[in-house]
Amino acid sequence: VTGFLPETGFTCGSSDESALKRAVIARSERVVVLMDGSKGGVPNTFSFAKANQIDTLISDGTLDDDTLAYFERMRVHVL
Repeated sequence: VTGFLPETGFTCGSSDESALKRAVIARSERVVVLMDGSKGGVPNTFSFAKANQIDTLISDGTLDDDTLAYFERMRVHVL
């Protein structure tokens, strides 16, 4: 993940990478995303998933309270 905004979801900077991630997510039973706290609130060009498509978010413990609350509302398990 190179960026995340609730409106656009999880993003990256490459069209090819985004397409690959969307394809993998579409075929997965469980979706786990890695995102450090610095990526929250950061826009980027290519969206590959919304929060409601994610089961678990693994982070570094630095997500801000608003972002954590958002993922809780979306029922995303945050580690």
